[in-house]
Amino acid sequence: MHTRLLFTALFGLILSACGARETLAPPRTPTAAPNATPDWRRDWLRGEPCAPPCIMGITPGTLSQTETVTLLHEMLPATLVEVKRKPDVSQGAIDWLAAPADPESVISALFYQKPLKLYDVPLNTVIAIRLGDMGVLPLNEVLAAYGEPSHVLALAQPSTPGRTVFIVVFVYVSHGFSLTMDFEYDGEQPILETNMNVNRIHFCPPTMAGFEGAFGIFVPVPAISTLLVPWRGFVEFADYCRELPSPTEPARRGCP
Repeated sequence: MHTRLLFTALFGLILSACGARETLAPPRTPTAAPNATPDWRRDWLRGEPCAPPCIMGITPGTLSQTETVTLLHEMLPATLVEVKRKPDVSQGAIDWLAAPADPESVISALFYQKPLKLYDVPLNTVIAIRLGDMGVLPLNEVLAAYGEPSHVLALAQPSTPGRTVFIVVFVYVSHGFSLTMDFEYDGEQPILETNMNVNRIHFCPPTMAGFEGAFGIFVPVPAISTLLVPWRGFVEFADYCRELPSPTEPARRGCP
């Protein structure tokens, strides 16, 4: 079983859980906005068209679901934008393609804040932007642009006997983004190094509360920010490791 599959199950990604879907038509009179480029995965490293926590003109925590959809259509008018949410609740995501010719260029804007009334759902604030399944962005490019992270989230969860899932998240709290790396769960602890490939990026409001509200959605433990460890450099994974109990063997340790 590949780590990506278990990572998806572990964090309960909403994309598989959202039942109702709707495709929204583009606005009739869109305003001018920057177009996506072939290097969309790296534009944010140069602060184009904006710097984190803003990505592609969208800043988590500042725009509603409706405003975000409108902006996406303005930037990418030929790209299908799809809103997915669970029936009768305000949780959900807006998915779109950054590069129409690249089926893996999916970006998700996540909205989770519950409105006062159900009919206010379109006014929900988008609290996170996720770039997923990258695999082509080395960590050293981020280090060159933004320096070292402020915190590390290193999780270990026993899975099948003799195997453990390891997940590492480098968090830049003041910049409002975090980098997630997955690892094959062969029981060997990951080696933290600058040439690691980034699998997912989450952009969120640049505070600890912003990280808690956005990334905590995906981790089935309370107060995910309490598991963060201040950055200590590229030391051993065990120096950062925090336990994520096994659903079948809660007494078995995962950290090295």
